[in-house]
Amino acid sequence: MKSIGNSFRWKQDSALRSLVFVVGLLAWSKIWDTFILGRIQLENYPPVTGMLISILVLELPKLFAVILVVTKLQSPDVRRSLSSWPTVPQCVMWIFMAIWLSLPEFAKTVRWNYAPELSTSASRVMITSLDLIYFGLLIPLREETIFRGLLYYSIRPWGKAVAFFGTWIPFILMHIPSIPELLMNGDLGIGVWHLVFVAVLGAATGYIIQSTGKLWLCILFHGSANSFGLIGPFVKYLNSLLN
Repeated sequence: MKSIGNSFRWKQDSALRSLVFVVGLLAWSKIWDTFILGRIQLENYPPVTGMLISILVLELPKLFAVILVVTKLQSPDVRRSLSSWPTVPQCVMWIFMAIWLSLPEFAKTVRWNYAPELSTSASRVMITSLDLIYFGLLIPLREETIFRGLLYYSIRPWGKAVAFFGTWIPFILMHIPSIPELLMNGDLGIGVWHLVFVAVLGAATGYIIQSTGKLWLCILFHGSANSFGLIGPFVKYLNSLLN
């Protein structure tokens, strides 16, 4: 009984240590965004240049920080989750679910036109490729590793419900641009549908990690939903070429 108690206390201590790292990581990410965006006005750059800056200056440093934290903590649960590869049927099923989830977003973006600066085929292929790298790969990789990897397993010792809601609610709140603005003025800062999209996405990835324990499946689902939702303008452009 004593060894069981010591084991449980060790898991709790390890979980609290991981939780402190995760909170620090989320705070640092927010501070980094505020610091960079306060000095670089992305709207002043051409779209392709602005997206390259977003990838190289905004996203990659945050992703490297996540990798450092994962390496530092050496959580066996996170390592096990990353080493457990999804099966082909699982990939197909969750890609299909991601497409279904992002259909309204796709229907909205397919009506958009490219910015006047993106007048050539090369520039349109480039911006679409960079969007897919940024929103379809880097962001899902970082966010899912934080929420369904580090955070989920840091609070998992307190129960599945705590782990599910303890990752789902912060995931939603992270996508609201300004919490003080929401509390004081009721301004979400994002569309209601996009908030619903984020909420369903977070709930789905929470279900995936609880039911399968496969972090790569969460990343695949998240990346597929983001990717399908943003390729509307490129699909519209290809359709115009065919017609």
